[in-house]
Amino acid sequence: MQDDYDMNRDMDRDMDRDDDHDTDLGAEGMKHESGGTMRKAGGKVEEAWGKLTGQDDVEASGKAKQVQGEAEKLVGKVQSNTDDRLDDIDDRREERRDDLLNNDY
Repeated sequence: MQDDYDMNRDMDRDMDRDDDHDTDLGAEGMKHESGGTMRKAGGKVEEAWGKLTGQDDVEASGKAKQVQGEAEKLVGKVQSNTDDRLDDIDDRREERRDDLLNNDY
């Protein structure tokens, strides 16, 4: 009986730790996706301004910012997708734990 109690306590502690990390990852993903979108939009404006004024360096800087923005968006998408997969794993682990505790295996 004591072993079951220890196993439950350890699993609960692990789940709490994972939930905290998981929440941070999801928030970071959203932050990167929105930040990347804003950076890319700013780069488009800068590129257009460079074309309009004939400033090749400003135009090139705008193009570079668009690439940076797209990369940042992709990082955010990876983080968000990873967050979703971790949620799925946590759900399955919790179901399995409940099955083991109820001897439904």
